[in-house]
Amino acid sequence: MRAITMGLVLTMASFSVSMAGQQAALAQTAPAQTPPAQTAPAQPVPPAEQPTVKLEVRVFDGSDDVTHESKVKLYPKGQRSADIPMTAAGAGQAVSVMVPVGFYDAQAIRERKGEAPSIRWAQQWLVQRYPDEYGRHLETINYKSGYGALQVRPTPSEAAAAKGWTGIAYPAGDQTKEVGKSIPSGDDLLFALPAGRYDVKVTLADKSAQWLRDIEVPVDRTRLKTWSAATASR
Repeated sequence: MRAITMGLVLTMASFSVSMAGQQAALAQTAPAQTPPAQTAPAQPVPPAEQPTVKLEVRVFDGSDDVTHESKVKLYPKGQRSADIPMTAAGAGQAVSVMVPVGFYDAQAIRERKGEAPSIRWAQQWLVQRYPDEYGRHLETINYKSGYGALQVRPTPSEAAAAKGWTGIAYPAGDQTKEVGKSIPSGDDLLFALPAGRYDVKVTLADKSAQWLRDIEVPVDRTRLKTWSAATASR
């Protein structure tokens, strides 16, 4: 009986030693468990800053400049909750404001004693940094229907030659019938004209004259024409 007991004890001891060895071997060969990497929270990307443009607005009643008699309200396209404040205009000047590029609507209001207010809307102006505008974008509003505007701007290299210049518009192909004279708009010439096609005679300060031929003036829009001595005809 003692011999059987001793054999059982030895057998159990051997089994325990064997299990311990197997566990030690597994511990040596099992790959180490690493905690999952911590992912940093995504940082918000700030919106790209929109370039800005100096928007200038002139208001006409037919061919008469009435900007200084009018209140101009400017809105982002489709919004009417709050207008964008603009600088007041003196006689012969435009109202203006720096705005991001984009689409805008505008309202002109002219009040005269004893008369109902004149109100005119202009919609979907695209204010963009066009290369030939040099950071200034001009738009016009006319209280009379069927009118547009023509803006003649000198290239930077011709700005000195254009000082004191004037312009007269004629129907395209007919140099006998004067239909409009320019008004100054900074360094530019500005015409308010019925929509149509025109030839424009530009007279420089030295009294020399040049022509811009067959220019289309669209209704309710402002057409920009860049002038240089190299492209104009005499």
